Amino acid sequence: MRAETLYEIATKLVELGAALTMVGGAGILLYRIKKAPPGVEPLSGKAVQLIAITTGLPLILILGLEERLDTSTIGTLTGFFLGYVLASLQFQPRKPGPPE
Repeated sequence: MRAETLYEIATKLVELGAALTMVGGAGILLYRIKKAPPGVEPLSGKAVQLIAITTGLPLILILGLEERLDTSTIGTLTGFFLGYVLASLQFQPRKPGPPE
């Protein structure tokens, strides 16, 4: 086999994995909506973040592999998603322990 053919096969497999990740994210969304007890909001902030990540990052990956996005755009969008995820982390302050 030619190297180009192996590259194309590998690219398509990565794209397939990314597309399946997107479908999985949609499946998680539907599951949360269906299984939410009455009176409970099924789409919390974390759920929305999960959906954004499971659809956004694979989409950037697919468009990058298909050369629809240039490298600077990929870097910008990836940085946006990392900032989006990391900005929501809430660190709990350490509680002082007993003196030693």
